[in-house]
Amino acid sequence: MPAQGWQNPGARWLLLAPAGAVAVDTRDRQASIAGMRTLAPGTSVGLSGRRGLRSIARHAGVDLERTYVVLPDSGWPVAMAAYGAPLRWVAGSVLTVPSGQWRGHFWATLAVRLCRVAPWLLGTVGHRVAIGRRR
Repeated sequence: MPAQGWQNPGARWLLLAPAGAVAVDTRDRQASIAGMRTLAPGTSVGLSGRRGLRSIARHAGVDLERTYVVLPDSGWPVAMAAYGAPLRWVAGSVLTVPSGQWRGHFWATLAVRLCRVAPWLLGTVGHRVAIGRRR
């Protein structure tokens, strides 16, 4: 059974977390660290944010098990991939320039082609989700 709250379209990424996982939005770094420190040891945690999830988890006493890149963000994910081969597949098979876009089309096409050559670039722009467990 997946973690609670996944039915909310903004929290579909919780399907990746174990049952009973606590979802943590890391926009407020200090509040998320303080909140996770109050959790019982062994509690599953799902972190969502832009950057610094590893650092936040380390300060909160959470051991990360998996990290994903979510494109464009975890509120409305189009693609979610782990680093490595899955991210290369997303760059080569899923990533595209939005249809109907005319303003900035050249730059968007250039960015997509660049990401297909160097898929690790997607890891620098996408939203991140990490699944872990409180120590």
